[in-house]
Amino acid sequence: MPAQALDPTAFLVTQPYEGVTAIDLSTNAVTKTPLFGEKIGEFAFSPDGRTAYVAYGGGIRAINAESKQLEGESIGSEGWVKHIVVTPDGTKAFVAEDQSERISVVELTGRHEAKAINLNEQGLETLAITPDGRTVFAMNSKLHGVIPVDVATDAAGSPIVTGTGEEKLTGLAMSPDGRTLYVGQRGSIAVIDVASRSVRATIRVPWTIEAFALSPDGSVAYVAGSSFQTQEIEGVVPVDLANGTLGAWTPAGKDPNSIAVTPDGRMAYVTNYNSASVTPINLITHAAGPEIPVGNYPSAIAIDATPATVAPSPVVGQSSPGPTPVKPIIHVLHCVVPHLGRTALPTIRKRLRRNHCRLGRVRYRHSRRRRGHDISQTARPGRRLPGGAKIGVVLSRGL
Repeated sequence: MPAQALDPTAFLVTQPYEGVTAIDLSTNAVTKTPLFGEKIGEFAFSPDGRTAYVAYGGGIRAINAESKQLEGESIGSEGWVKHIVVTPDGTKAFVAEDQSERISVVELTGRHEAKAINLNEQGLETLAITPDGRTVFAMNSKLHGVIPVDVATDAAGSPIVTGTGEEKLTGLAMSPDGRTLYVGQRGSIAVIDVASRSVRATIRVPWTIEAFALSPDGSVAYVAGSSFQTQEIEGVVPVDLANGTLGAWTPAGKDPNSIAVTPDGRMAYVTNYNSASVTPINLITHAAGPEIPVGNYPSAIAIDATPATVAPSPVVGQSSPGPTPVKPIIHVLHCVVPHLGRTALPTIRKRLRRNHCRLGRVRYRHSRRRRGHDISQTARPGRRLPGGAKIGVVLSRGL
């Protein structure tokens, strides 16, 4: 007889990085684990959802998902690891230090690091694993893509480039059937075919994507972030992955930066970095519940994947009895040329990226204006161009 499923639990990180915060999702009760280290990273769960593995400055720690207590000593070699995935059979974990060039393989049963896989490319970030456990994908914003790693041979494949390289990648999500990997790119979601290891499509989303999570059936991506049109619009918007349609926006707190969906697909929980809280969102009615206070600067929320009765994903754009604070955001993405005068190159890049434009040719000429600051631009401020349009600038060399 299968073990009785636990009530879903969310684990997350708050600062200072001194432990783990857990939320009992049946009561919204918050529990803090004992102080056990610093530099807490991401979470991964055992297949039965009864153990949460957390990466931190001393390796990996195991947490009992029911009691919220630590189990055993650190697993693996000492050293800060931030990113982690667990194999479907629960015997191994793949971990990586942030921005490093190698993935470590940790035997969870023997509680030791088995080997390291060197990818020869610094900048590793979030990891994802296929449901059959055969391939690990490592996100790398410097390459603007993901690196596939064959688990049986430790061989790294060629990077799968998902964009131009001017937008930071923001997350990975593997479809439940293991055929598709989704990559968040601030203003779009890249769709990777796992079998051919190629980008099949790009879904444009007029939303600054800080994080996203899939519905249990893999049909909808719930995107957390803010609107390109109005930065004050912050929260979660559903995206139908079959046709790119956006649904009703639901507000969250200030600076939403990570999101997790319950195993039944009915609720999402969003960390609000500058609100010290987590917002529960009913995905059926699009209604946000009262914020749950959790502590300063929460991030990296994860919910155990204990099997549960999965609710059908709401049809994106379908009317519902819940509130729809604003009408759906337009789907067409434009570059609205910002004013770049008297600014330096880092600020120019930021303004262009925020308006979904790209930096074009950079030229220099002598000027009385401060050295390195913009003198002129190739498109007038306020002009509406296709998304990703390149804007050239002329910078001052000084006198």
